[in-house]
This record gives sequence, structure tokens and C-alpha cells, in this order.
Amino acid sequence: MDTPGFQDLLGKLGGTVKSSELVDRCLELMGFLEVGNETLQILNDYAETVGDIDLSNEQVRHQGAGKIARMIQMIVSSREYQFA
Repeated sequence: MDTPGFQDLLGKLGGTVKSSELVDRCLELMGFLEVGNETLQILNDYAETVGDIDLSNEQVRHQGAGKIARMIQMIVSSREYQFA
């Protein structure tokens, strides 16, 4: 999570990421990836579980970064990403 590339992704997400936007914004960052309904449901379920993510200051950024990292891990583990 401390790599320059991941920090760049966090910077592109801005200060706060609403749970309703999390999946779409992460998919865009991963190259405008289109995923199937099953994968989309799994990603949306995770986004709902974590709620809104605050990246606005250092005190909460690390916790939010972990949630974003898990979302990205889920995306890159998906069949759609693997065969893109």
C-alpha cells in the first residue's frame, strides 16, 4: 500500500469515496474494465459492507487505503481481469 503506484491511485480517488461509487471508480482506474453480473454483485456487496471511505487526512487514510487495496485485489483476481 505504500508503493508510489498505489498512492497515485489513492490520489486519483480524491478525499472521499462514496460506497455507491467505489466499484465504478476502481474499475475505471484498472483500465475501464467491464465485469459480468456475478463479479459486479460481489464487488458491490463488498462496497456496501465497507461503506463510504474517507481518504482526506493521514489519520484515516491508512484504514481507507486498506479497503481500497482489498477492492483492487478482488478486481485483479476476477476472471474478467485475468482474461482481459
